[in-house]
Amino acid sequence: MEGRHPRELDSLAVMLAESGFFDRAPRRYYVRLVGTVAAMVAFAALASQRAGSLAGAIAAVLVGIAWGQLGFYGHDAVHGAVARGRRRNALVGHVCLSVFNGLGFQYWRRIHVAHHRHLQSEELDPDLDFPTLLSMTPRAARAKTTFWRRVGRWQAWYFWPLTTLYAHRLRWQGLARMLRAPSRYRIDLVLVPLHFIVWLIVPSLLWTPTVALTTYVIASASAGIYLGAVFAINHIGMHAIASDEQVDLFARHFRCTRNIGNPAALDFLFGGLNFHTAHHLFPRVPHTCLRRGRDALNRFAKSRELTYHEVTLPAAIVSVSRHLAAVAQVLH
Repeated sequence: MEGRHPRELDSLAVMLAESGFFDRAPRRYYVRLVGTVAAMVAFAALASQRAGSLAGAIAAVLVGIAWGQLGFYGHDAVHGAVARGRRRNALVGHVCLSVFNGLGFQYWRRIHVAHHRHLQSEELDPDLDFPTLLSMTPRAARAKTTFWRRVGRWQAWYFWPLTTLYAHRLRWQGLARMLRAPSRYRIDLVLVPLHFIVWLIVPSLLWTPTVALTTYVIASASAGIYLGAVFAINHIGMHAIASDEQVDLFARHFRCTRNIGNPAALDFLFGGLNFHTAHHLFPRVPHTCLRRGRDALNRFAKSRELTYHEVTLPAAIVSVSRHLAAVAQVLH
């Protein structure tokens, strides 16, 4: 069982409060949300109008980036970080995830909360569960069937190209889960179809089905690479917790998360998840406020003889690739 250390957590919270870490999201948080929606609509119109040209392809890529950005707001909504009211968070979550991204908010909230509750647990963390193409740990690699063991030997090579399908994987998993338990995901079952109406049917009527499908495929690949990269660097290659391992609260969160050091101007690209230790310790804090806790967390880690893992983005990508290659050796 994991120790909670409520007094130490309160002590850390006091240190973080001094930096404004727990302040409400600034007004620009909501201005940026509205601006992202407006940009997404503009890029989608340009991608459709200029379909078949380089400008159209670039616009479709930017639609995918906008989907990823809106996904960060949906992620905040999952944790109740967008607003104080549960209904407001659900509204933002459903619009950003269910409608714009085609990923059911109710479904993703369930699996993401499980990820936080069982962070890097080999048996319980859904983010470590890849039944076929990928193995995140040696234990998972050894459990693969013969066919997938042979395929998985190359996972370090195909992992990054595979992220082009990441958005589709999330949508498919969500739809499959919703259809298996429709009573649990009633709102998702109403709103997720709107995603396909908005992005495939309406553009097909305004332009052509080919234009709509081309824009959607490019945008989905772009969103997949973007979100796959952002989420992959947070945990892959970090410590995975075996079922019989005793790990306390702080050891779990500091050992199992990777933070990305970058200029403050680039924080928006990561949706705040470059400060991943802070996010896991205090998930209800809006992503725009997480940088404020960086120095306090560093000091706290040193005082408890813990390590605040922070690397550059290129170093994180290399670390992920090396880890996948090392795990693949089990399959030879």
